[in-house]
Amino acid sequence: MMKYGVRKRLKIQKSCINQNKLKLLGFSIAFFIFQSTYCQLNIGNKLHKEISLDSTISIFVTPAELRDGFAIKYNGIKYDICIDKDSILTYIETRDKLFLTEDGVSIGTKYSEALKSVKSKPHVRRGFGCIMPLKSGWNTGFLLQRDTNNIVKDSTVCWIFKIK
Repeated sequence: MMKYGVRKRLKIQKSCINQNKLKLLGFSIAFFIFQSTYCQLNIGNKLHKEISLDSTISIFVTPAELRDGFAIKYNGIKYDICIDKDSILTYIETRDKLFLTEDGVSIGTKYSEALKSVKSKPHVRRGFGCIMPLKSGWNTGFLLQRDTNNIVKDSTVCWIFKIK
């Protein structure tokens, strides 16, 4: 016959094990949500094998550079990407409203809000847009007024990109 104290210790040990399992499950779920929320595509990484590349498209990566690339959908988000001959990502762009940078910036974020997450001063690329580098390594693009090349009043993020 077991003594009361031993039985109570066994119950406590089982309770601790169950709590640790719950903590591990909670951590796993939180990690999965974090991973699926933020982009897993990264400049310099090899393109994931499960991503299928269909027909080639042309992508303006700078005002003077046009590259061959692909339109893909990854984790439910649409991207335009460029890869090199070894399938290494050299350019990633999205205009998908579901995408969120680590800074909390997304398509439609106001210029004044995005300024809170800048890495360096925004700069104008004539005929292309106003580019704002973010602390996370992403860049945001804003439209310019056609006649003055100034940023459009009350402008919002139109595209988000990374380039090698």
